[in-house]
Amino acid sequence: DTPQDCHPGFYVPVNTENNIVCQPCPAGSYCDDGQIVAPCEQGYFCPGQNDGNYKANDTYKCPIGTYSTSIQATSIDICQACTAGYACSTVAMSSRPGVSDKCEAGFYCHYGSNSTQAKICPEGYRCPAGVGKPIACEPGFYQPNPQQTTCETCLQGFYCPFYGMTSTDLQECPIGSYCLSGSSIRKACPTGTIGNETQQISKNAACHNCLEGYYCDSEGLTENNMKTSNICNEGYYCPSGTKSQTAHPCEAGSFCPAGSVSPSNCPENYYCGPNNPLTFDPTTNDKFKCQAGCMCAENSKTSCPVKCDAGYYCEEGMS
Repeated sequence: DTPQDCHPGFYVPVNTENNIVCQPCPAGSYCDDGQIVAPCEQGYFCPGQNDGNYKANDTYKCPIGTYSTSIQATSIDICQACTAGYACSTVAMSSRPGVSDKCEAGFYCHYGSNSTQAKICPEGYRCPAGVGKPIACEPGFYQPNPQQTTCETCLQGFYCPFYGMTSTDLQECPIGSYCLSGSSIRKACPTGTIGNETQQISKNAACHNCLEGYYCDSEGLTENNMKTSNICNEGYYCPSGTKSQTAHPCEAGSFCPAGSVSPSNCPENYYCGPNNPLTFDPTTNDKFKCQAGCMCAENSKTSCPVKCDAGYYCEEGMS
């Protein structure tokens, strides 16, 4: 009989005489025309036995998204997933991905990507060229648009306290605070001041002196909170900008009911003391009338600061 050629994937061993016996091509090699042509090239694999979707004695290219720098490969396992930040966009890549394979700016390329525009960079993130995953905008910054390479500075009147913030995540600067451009935290109005509006962009715009008759002893106080909880204590007075409930004590000879802006002079015919100021108007209590036989001018601290003049008489409550 006429000798038959070997089928592709088979070869005739050297020194075979007369009877041609075609043998399967060795794993990791490439056979053609009945000969071992060469070891399986870089970017390819040559299985030696049937393995799932791959037939023995055949030559296969590493698929897109992978590469291989090995020779005589016998399995698809030798095809490595493309490096994160790069793309392996052709079959049978025989070298590591290089500069030309770098992921494009505005996109990110995860491990095993087959396109330089694998994934669009989402809002709240930035993607310079060659990144394997999007980079979250840091506090103080945000990104309202997709496919961006940088983050935008947080708007004045708002603050950006978190990573990965978008335009819908911006935090409005609340009453009692102010937010400069690029703020990651809000700045509270200092003690002695109050705020009454949101989205303020400076200390001067946001923070106003504490109202007369009140005290502002904490940072970030709102006008509503001040009026609800911080009326000036009795026995004290509170001019504009007062920082503490005990900052301005009334003195003997005067009286200061709650909410006083300034000390009230003790009226004639009464006394306010002797050691402490009064917390109410003495004219409402006969106990603080000037003692009989004595005279009490304005701001008197005792019940008998001056004796009645000789030849005169002074009834209780006379000046």
